Amino acid sequence: MTIEDLESYIEQAIETLVAHAREREAEITEEPLGIYHGAVNEDSNGPVEICLPIYRLLQPTRGIDSRSIAPTKVASTTLTRSQAQFPDILEAYDAVFDWVRQQRRKVMGPPWEIYVGNLKSVGSEDPFIEIAWPFR
Repeated sequence: MTIEDLESYIEQAIETLVAHAREREAEITEEPLGIYHGAVNEDSNGPVEICLPIYRLLQPTRGIDSRSIAPTKVASTTLTRSQAQFPDILEAYDAVFDWVRQQRRKVMGPPWEIYVGNLKSVGSEDPFIEIAWPFR
């Protein structure tokens, strides 16, 4: 996956996860999110894990895993659609990371993107993505 393919990858993954949850009558509890295990840019392709929070664990199937993510503190900022364009979005990642360090805390794992707006229909100045970084 390249940076050019990222948004369509996210959209397709969310659609697949929502269909999977609905087929199994699993209650969707929060907005979908991406966990960025590595950079996605012109030179790197992640990997990116797309997640859909649901009320209960499901049996893994069709390349879809089900696991619990422990509750954690996160530092975050919310971006509009226009602010979330690459490469400008990287400034938000840096700002959240810097805030954690300034608080003399440590990041705990990879950053998340929480998709607070519908990727297909959100307006350019509407809330779109929350950049969240787990910390302790």
